[in-house]
Amino acid sequence: LAGTFQSRVFGGTNMPPLAGSAPYNLVLEIVDKRITGTPTYYLSRDGGSNWQTVSSWDIEDTLADGTVCRLADVTMTATSGTSPMMKIVQGGTAQDYRLYSLGLKYK
Repeated sequence: LAGTFQSRVFGGTNMPPLAGSAPYNLVLEIVDKRITGTPTYYLSRDGGSNWQTVSSWDIEDTLADGTVCRLADVTMTATSGTSPMMKIVQGGTAQDYRLYSLGLKYK
């Protein structure tokens, strides 16, 4: 992965929250391997107009081959909306980052 990877908005426009809920929390699940460099992860609830940095991980589990399973439960404070997106920004050139799986959902 070089530069920036950005997901598409789910469903093209809006992803319906659970009935009767206000989806303030997004859960990001990543399986990756950082060979060199440290990427920055961002989440948006409004289709990418405003981004909030994932500042910590609730779970980080390193597998025997160096692959890491990460989970962040992020309270979205700066934005509103029902079009969740995520992006990964690699911190420079000639860095090696391998993305194996990602999931993004409302809590």
